Amino acid sequence: SNDMVKAYPPFVNFFEMSKETIVRCEKQKPRFHAFLKINQCKPECGRQTLVELLIRPVQRLPSVALLLNDIKKHTPDYNPDKEKLDKAIESLKEVMTHINEDKRKTEGQKQIFDVVYEVDGCPANLLSSHRSLVYRVETIALGDQPCDRGEHVTLFLFNDCLEVRMHTNANKHLTI
Repeated sequence: SNDMVKAYPPFVNFFEMSKETIVRCEKQKPRFHAFLKINQCKPECGRQTLVELLIRPVQRLPSVALLLNDIKKHTPDYNPDKEKLDKAIESLKEVMTHINEDKRKTEGQKQIFDVVYEVDGCPANLLSSHRSLVYRVETIALGDQPCDRGEHVTLFLFNDCLEVRMHTNANKHLTI
């Protein structure tokens, strides 16, 4: 299970990037497109695209866990394999939990980087390992003065602060 815990999270986290790269290369490089089509027709590929084949190991984990649980139900208690089945099921649960936690963490970091990239002059201290984006709201400011009204504002609510971005020529921001 240690090997799977090490291999699967990066594989899952970079799957979308890999998929985009394959699609882009297939469009831009005729020889690569031809290579993919030739191999897709081979029996061992089962007429599946490279992208479909790449996601298959991740999709199989829950199926394998269900199969092992089903086998365990039909295995008598006196069978020595029962204990090994328990260990295999536990290992798979651990791997799937680790994959999900790592994916969630990576998504959270990406959201913060997207905010920093989007907001010109965004304070560098917004990047923090303990910070996570909770909610983003696009709204319009309503002030007391007529000239204060109608200004587009984006609110970025983090777990520990609020970043306010005013959509003006100066692209003002305020961290609360």
